[in-house]
Amino acid sequence: IPPSPSSRRINDNVDEKQRRTIFRHAGGAIAKAMGMSCVFVNAHYRGESELDGVYGMSILSRYKLRHVEALKCESQPYIIDKMTTWLKGERHFPYAEIGEGDSAVALTSVHLPSIGRFREKMEMMSNLFHQMSLRQRRSNQYTIPSIIGGDMNTAP
Repeated sequence: IPPSPSSRRINDNVDEKQRRTIFRHAGGAIAKAMGMSCVFVNAHYRGESELDGVYGMSILSRYKLRHVEALKCESQPYIIDKMTTWLKGERHFPYAEIGEGDSAVALTSVHLPSIGRFREKMEMMSNLFHQMSLRQRRSNQYTIPSIIGGDMNTAP
């Protein structure tokens, strides 16, 4: 089945397999084209660098996003820690909630590093679960269902 005209238009906005000549907020472009809510978080916050916002993760939803936050990743693979001596930055994951009360759902998007040991990536995920739990307590949503999507960079 050929892509619909609307999906073709959206895909044209993404620099897939192309040299990046300009940097786009692809999640925002898709959300705008589809009439959705969107939150973007830098994959690596580098302070006031020209590279800030170049790469990151988005959450898109047709529902209003509430309690939006950037959750700092407290752990990462050893090799990544070594790289941060010359490539400064802190990894973050976007977090948001949709719905209220009994219908609330927590959402987050991840992009785990393609290098590092599996157990180190599991530690990153364990830390993310902990951060999500703390965030939910702050918003008085103690145990709400959660959806985590993204690129896990692991083999099946």
